[in-house]
Amino acid sequence: MERFDKIEGPKIHELLSDLFQDKVLIKVYVDGSDYEHLTLITDLETQSKDPLLRIDAPRGIHAVLETMQTGELAFEFTGRDQLIHRFEARMNKATRQDIWLNYPESIRRYQFRNNFRIKVPPRGVYLTVTHKDTDLRMAIDNISLGGAFCHCSTRHKSLIESAAALHNIALQFRFTAQEIEIIIERAERRRLEQVDLPKKFGVAYEFVKMSKDAKRMLTQQIYALQREILQKRVR
Repeated sequence: MERFDKIEGPKIHELLSDLFQDKVLIKVYVDGSDYEHLTLITDLETQSKDPLLRIDAPRGIHAVLETMQTGELAFEFTGRDQLIHRFEARMNKATRQDIWLNYPESIRRYQFRNNFRIKVPPRGVYLTVTHKDTDLRMAIDNISLGGAFCHCSTRHKSLIESAAALHNIALQFRFTAQEIEIIIERAERRRLEQVDLPKKFGVAYEFVKMSKDAKRMLTQQIYALQREILQKRVR
């Protein structure tokens, strides 16, 4: 079960103000449907008794709301603390371009840190990079926001040992129907290990430089991995 802190009171406005000022893309979805889109908070109205937030109306949102017969939207975003936050908000008024919503009663902040490691299914997360004109492709055994432990072919061991850092590596997530690629600007080698796999060795990398978008996408993929593991346990 995911652990979260509940944010209430004035801190709600502080968080929404951060999103508004930083022009952070937030995910909006409608419970019970497969609709999911990105939008921005474009205004905050705090003068009235019941404060409101305004978002750009994402493409197709009005048709989904009419079909689902609901006036509530769900949101997810990554805060300045790099933690996932989620909340629900009731619609107040809407036009084709904009939707005004009441402030949420609370926002959930999920306890998810860089050192939280998740085991990767055997069918699908890889680290790929070109180094010294050699294309490297390593299966990732476990991953966190802070780094990854990979299995690499022994024929590339001398090359890995000579490279204390790798630049512009691609993390490829293929455990779902949709393939996702995330670029890490710089990763530094932390250790080499023996593994119980023929013609393989283990190498641990720390992600030392990545963009905000890359960190957001990596967080989402790690959560997706966690959900898949939990679903398998339930089955």
